[in-house]
Amino acid sequence: MKKSSAKINKLVVLAWNDDTTAFSMLYSLTCDDTFNYCMHFLQNEHRAHEVMMAIYDYAYKNITTLEDPTLFEKWLMRISFHECMEIAINRQELDISSMINPATLEALSFSERQIFFLHDYRNLSEDEIANALAIPKKVVTKKLESARNNLLKLKTNAG
Repeated sequence: MKKSSAKINKLVVLAWNDDTTAFSMLYSLTCDDTFNYCMHFLQNEHRAHEVMMAIYDYAYKNITTLEDPTLFEKWLMRISFHECMEIAINRQELDISSMINPATLEALSFSERQIFFLHDYRNLSEDEIANALAIPKKVVTKKLESARNNLLKLKTNAG
């Protein structure tokens, strides 16, 4: 996701002011990474294209709620995660509530939850997750270990 941060920041500010061309340029700069993430998560090209429309529709309609333009790519990743999760759950490919209490999952940080799902429920390798999220593999390993430790602590405290 390393693109021209200054350019993205300027485009976000323009998009805040209803500049549709600026939003189109934001799309052009981020769509490949977003699609790659959706493909890894959903493991289906058609569904990845389908969810992309929902992600960018939501981003377009809600861009003014983003308070800091430097957070656009992280915000877009969070939208992508939630949209992909919704599709997976709605298509009954993922029954999270029968495996782990959703309230317990909410106690994890966003990055821990995201990596945990991609690894343990989508069966992606740490290398694949690192590629999908454009982060080093050692970060994936650390976050996955942290998520599991936190879940274990929460389960122990609840029991």
